[in-house]
Amino acid sequence: MTARLKARGNGHFAIDGELSFATVPSLWEESKRSFANSPDAIAIDFAAAGHTDSAGLALLVAWTRWAHEAAKSIRFTNAPKQITALAEANKLTHVLPLQAA
Repeated sequence: MTARLKARGNGHFAIDGELSFATVPSLWEESKRSFANSPDAIAIDFAAAGHTDSAGLALLVAWTRWAHEAAKSIRFTNAPKQITALAEANKLTHVLPLQAA
C-alpha cells in the first residue's frame, strides 16, 4: 500500500493511492514540508485516491487544523465517498471543506 502527495503548483496537490493507517503517517510528514512553502490557499484533489479508512479522515482533520493555525485556507476536492460518509457519521461535515466527487 502506498500513497503520494503530488504537487501540481500554486498550492494545488493531488493524492494518489490509499489513505489508510499504513500510509497516513508518511503523508502527514510529507505534507508538512510541502504545505509550509505553499501560498495562502491550498487545494487537495482526491480524484486518484483509492481506499480510504478512518485514518484518512483523521488526516483531513489534521490538515484542516494545520491550515487554520498557519492562517491558510484549505479545501478538498473530489472527496471519496468513504471520506464523506465518515465525515457525516462523525459530524465533521461542518468542519471539513469537502467537495464531493
